Amino acid sequence: MRIVLVRHGKPSGVDTRPISGRDLGRWVRHYDESGITKELPPPLGAREATSAAGCVLVSDLLRAKQSAAWLVASTG
Repeated sequence: MRIVLVRHGKPSGVDTRPISGRDLGRWVRHYDESGITKELPPPLGAREATSAAGCVLVSDLLRAKQSAAWLVASTG
């Protein structure tokens, strides 16, 4: 059995400016709700691992689902 961990694609619309500690919760909620950009295609190694996989599992975060869908679509 082979398990491959892949990080999600680049989040879209995430503010990278410094924030205060009291704003961290709001920032994390926004980050968790963000989708991905399609600036960079999935890396070749990730596409190869996906095409050889029997299944692909993802978290329920939007960017994870979008990343997996894009990765699976790019292998075929």
